[in-house]
Amino acid sequence: MGDACFSTQLIDGDGVFNVSGLDHFMKFNLVTNYQRYIWLAKAQNIEPCTLVMDLEGTDGRERGEDDTAFEKQSALFALAVSDIVLINIPRKTTLLFVIRDKSKIWDAVPKPHAHKETPLSEFFNVEVMALSSYEEKEELFKEQVSHLRERFQHSIAPGGLAGDRRVVVPASGFSFSSQQFWKVIKENKDLDLPAHKVMVATEWQQVEEAVQHDYVPGFGKKLSSLLDRCLSE
Repeated sequence: MGDACFSTQLIDGDGVFNVSGLDHFMKFNLVTNYQRYIWLAKAQNIEPCTLVMDLEGTDGRERGEDDTAFEKQSALFALAVSDIVLINIPRKTTLLFVIRDKSKIWDAVPKPHAHKETPLSEFFNVEVMALSSYEEKEELFKEQVSHLRERFQHSIAPGGLAGDRRVVVPASGFSFSSQQFWKVIKENKDLDLPAHKVMVATEWQQVEEAVQHDYVPGFGKKLSSLLDRCLSE
C-alpha cells in the first residue's frame, strides 16, 4: 500500500457507530468514500503509529444552526478517546480567553472524593499555537504546519505531546473502548459526562455507600456491570 493514507468513517451523520468498518480499518487500513462527520485515518510517516480523527466541527454545512447535539457529542467523544485534541480555528478573528475565578469553576465540577483537591493540570495540558494565514502567507503557513507535524514524532516519549498519558489502550482494544464511549455519550441526554474511569468510580462509591445501610436490589448485576467495565478498560 506504500505511503497512501487510508481512512474510514467512524460515526455517520445519524450518530451510528461503524463497528465493522472500524474493525476492518484496524486490521487492513482500507479506504471508503469521504464526507464530513467523524472519520479516522492513520497518519503518514509518523512514529509511533498515530491515528487521526476528523470531526465535523462547528461549521458543518449539513446541519442547521440549531442542531448542535451531534457537535456536542462528537466533541465529548474526541476528549474521551484522544491523547491529543487539536481545535482548528481557520478565521483571523482574535480570540482572547479571560477566565475569572478559575479555581472556583474547577472546584464546582463534580469529582469523586479521591480527586476533590486534584488540580486541572492533572487532567489537561492547555496550549495555544498560532498559524499564519494560508491565503496571505502560504509558504510560512506550510512551514509552521511542518513544525507542528514534527511535534507528533515520538509524541509518547517523556516530554512529548502525549508523553504523560496514564491510560494506554492497546490497538486490539481501541475498537471496543471507543464503541463504549460513544454508546454512553449517545444515551446521555444532558451530555454532562465525566471521564469513563470517573463514572465507574462514582458508581462504585454509590454502591459501596448503599450496602452500608440496607439491602441493595440487583446488587449482583450492578457489581458485575462495574467489574466488566473496569476490566474492559
